[in-house]
Amino acid sequence: MALTNRFFVPAALVLLAVLVLLALLMPQRTSKEGTLFPDHPAIAAWGTDEFVGEALEWKEVNRLFPKFAAAYLIDVRTGKRFEVQRRGGSYHADIQPVSKADTQILKELYGNWSWRRRAVVMEIGLRRIAGSIHGMPHGDGKIEGNDFPGHFCIHFLDSRVHASSKVDTAHQMMVWKAAGSPEKPFIGATPEKTVELVLTAFNQHDGALASQGLTYAEADLWLLAADVLESLPEMDIRKISLQKDKNTEEGLRIYELELSLTYPNKKSIKKSGEILLLQDVAAGRWRLDGDGLKKLLEEE
Repeated sequence: MALTNRFFVPAALVLLAVLVLLALLMPQRTSKEGTLFPDHPAIAAWGTDEFVGEALEWKEVNRLFPKFAAAYLIDVRTGKRFEVQRRGGSYHADIQPVSKADTQILKELYGNWSWRRRAVVMEIGLRRIAGSIHGMPHGDGKIEGNDFPGHFCIHFLDSRVHASSKVDTAHQMMVWKAAGSPEKPFIGATPEKTVELVLTAFNQHDGALASQGLTYAEADLWLLAADVLESLPEMDIRKISLQKDKNTEEGLRIYELELSLTYPNKKSIKKSGEILLLQDVAAGRWRLDGDGLKKLLEEE
């Protein structure tokens, strides 16, 4: 049951459908020109990604961006630009905003300080390099007057987390997004890895990135809309097991998925259910049908 591209709606049309759905569901207000549009700040998350950097390996970035060097970061989603200085780090770079104004821009990107990953492009000299940041101050901070209590991290291609020495999936997905190739982690991924990638993207509140591994069915639109409205829970995979007795067709995989879920209201539960993945031969990837995932994520 391998699928071809004729079964998949172009991503741009899917995002347009989501926006139309949100326009119907969300509070609206009238502009000066008299037209109606959604009054929700999260709608900016679906802007076009105009900023692209090169996917450069960490060992090379480490040489180009030494300790105490300054660089500018451009947030891929919003285009906001601010200056940072590298203060340390060996597996990735530990950085700080240079000034209070730079800290304010970073704070605007996140609202509240968060470990959520974001795609950025780092400008240093004449180079533009794809990277990924989080927005959580931690550890030491030594730049006086920048109003930032610690440092935060920026990752690049193949960089690793200091505590575990492991590559962080979410950061690497954002690096490829910043490089203009958000589909890269999904190409050639196993069905199990595809599930991990989709859930990881949703955990970063990046439905556009998650859509790289979805079939764009009706339930997928529900997932994308829920992501924009920030009503999806945080998802942690406890177990995923192939249902061998039900996988009799080529290009189709059925799994039993067990998740730990934490909703925005802090309610935590464990749920399990079946999910379906279909092989998109033309695009070289597996795609998750959102119906099973939607049933798992809906709050009871």
